[in-house]
Amino acid sequence: DSSASVLFGLDPATRAATMRALFDPAAGNVLSFLRQPIGASDFVDGPHYTYDDMPAGETDFALSNFSIDHDKVQILPLVREALALNPDLKVMATPWSPPAWMKTNESLVGGRLIDDERVYAAYADYLVKFVQAYQAEGVPIYGLTIQNEPQNRLPSGYPGMDLPVAQAVEVINRLGPALAAAGLNTKVFGYDHNWSEHPSD
Repeated sequence: DSSASVLFGLDPATRAATMRALFDPAAGNVLSFLRQPIGASDFVDGPHYTYDDMPAGETDFALSNFSIDHDKVQILPLVREALALNPDLKVMATPWSPPAWMKTNESLVGGRLIDDERVYAAYADYLVKFVQAYQAEGVPIYGLTIQNEPQNRLPSGYPGMDLPVAQAVEVINRLGPALAAAGLNTKVFGYDHNWSEHPSD
């Protein structure tokens, strides 16, 4: 989000040269793996958001409000450009927070997933819908993690949440079959955190 904003602030020639320097194999030492936030991260140029935000007190288990329109303005055009420069680029996607209506504190900052079958299923479906939506926009998702820094229990004013191992298992047990049912071969990576701090996880 913030990187896209910075790049769009450049004049077109400088932006194109920067993208070539970052992603074009002909430029030499280039990026081949991209980590894309699913919704807002701790670096956003604007308000925090997810792809299914609801008014306080409302839910959307059917995900009928789901939309990636936010990303169509700057993020997706740049990721498509990166893929055009380097078709071998792999994109891994990571959420900093599920929608607030899925969480115990009804906020994108802090809290946990509500311990409820409907919430686990809805979160898995939310991640699948993200993969499908990005694929429809020409950006295949190589891999997913289900939570950035799952033991960062008190993020300082930015999206995040505590995701205990037992809850991660509940989500993954639904996410894997949901990806398969959708015909997607997106990989699921576990424990997206600093391994040395919590080796038992």
